[in-house]
Amino acid sequence: MDCQLEASLFSRLQSALPPNIVATVNNTTPESLKHVTDNVDFAGIHSNLLTEFQHVQGVTCAQ
Repeated sequence: MDCQLEASLFSRLQSALPPNIVATVNNTTPESLKHVTDNVDFAGIHSNLLTEFQHVQGVTCAQ
């Protein structure tokens, strides 16, 4: 997901929620989850999924 779109989606969601819910979520979410997208290798995931889909497609065509 595009970072700008993601930020927009979360800010719209946050503005629609009551302030006490937003505060509770912010205060109880572990730091490791607050920055989870910083540690995700999306390029690697894409590459692995593409390889697996090609493998499955090849097996299906061979049958």
